[in-house]
Amino acid sequence: MQDTTLFENHSDLYENNDIGMYYCGKRIDTLNHVYGPEIRHCYLFVLVNKGEASFFHRSGTIKIKAHDMLVMCPGEKIHYVADTPWSIQWVGLYGRTVENYMRELSVDGEHPIVHIEHYYELEQVLEELYQINMERTEYAKCRQIALIYKFFSLLLQNSTKQSQYNISESAK
Repeated sequence: MQDTTLFENHSDLYENNDIGMYYCGKRIDTLNHVYGPEIRHCYLFVLVNKGEASFFHRSGTIKIKAHDMLVMCPGEKIHYVADTPWSIQWVGLYGRTVENYMRELSVDGEHPIVHIEHYYELEQVLEELYQINMERTEYAKCRQIALIYKFFSLLLQNSTKQSQYNISESAK
């Protein structure tokens, strides 16, 4: 039986190794979704729209829930099991620019889960990226690059707010 909950588009966006996108996609209300164990060769950003999952990390089992983002880093073993109906969006990215942003975000194999404060904006960016990826025009490629930079802009804004929150919580 074919899985009708999965939608994925492969991309032809390859920009001189600076920033590129392998694919983007989404799952809607998937039951019994399991991923891994798997080791990725690119960064895969998975935004949880709905549901919960158990993420099996080297430090123990961690719950992932709606409005969280799991960042799968190259070379890191990833394994999770959805505990409830699962709706997610994802984008697979690579390149020097992506690596630079990842260092700024302090997201790595040790800290792969981020709670997203600007969830609705980020969800819209991923949806627009998915929709425009079906087009194969120069306009679409340019728009994809702009959306990827907007994606990182929102993540960086999210990271700054989380850092400020953590500092103020520690001070209390």
